[in-house]
Amino acid sequence: MPPSPYPGAPGGPPPGWQPPASPSNGMAITALVLGAVAVCLFWAVGLGVVLGVLAVIFGGIGASRARTTGSGRGLAVSGLVLGAVGIVGSALFLWYVIQLGIEEDRRQRDERRDAGTHSLSAARGPAAPPVPPSARTPAD
Repeated sequence: MPPSPYPGAPGGPPPGWQPPASPSNGMAITALVLGAVAVCLFWAVGLGVVLGVLAVIFGGIGASRARTTGSGRGLAVSGLVLGAVGIVGSALFLWYVIQLGIEEDRRQRDERRDAGTHSLSAARGPAAPPVPPSARTPAD
């Protein structure tokens, strides 16, 4: 028998042979990616919430599939947690932006009120000093 051109361990798999790939959990991978993007884009409130909800959904499905396939449970749970963090982050950011808007509205309203008060007194000119009672005429 001629020697093999490929070195290999005796009794091992033939050269070039790959073991079958372990089953992957696409839902778990999708949950992880969506959750990571949701956390990164929490400031885009609509996008962060939508991606976070999708990550939670895919994470739940991926975790249930991990029970049957035996792979991807960690990815699914990570995606689920990141999705929840993205949703909470977006909600907190939305609350903060609304509070900033309310405060800015109050500030502008106060400026308009103060500007209106100052403009009326400036249009009338300086106030005349009060007339003492001794200087009043009988018609006053």
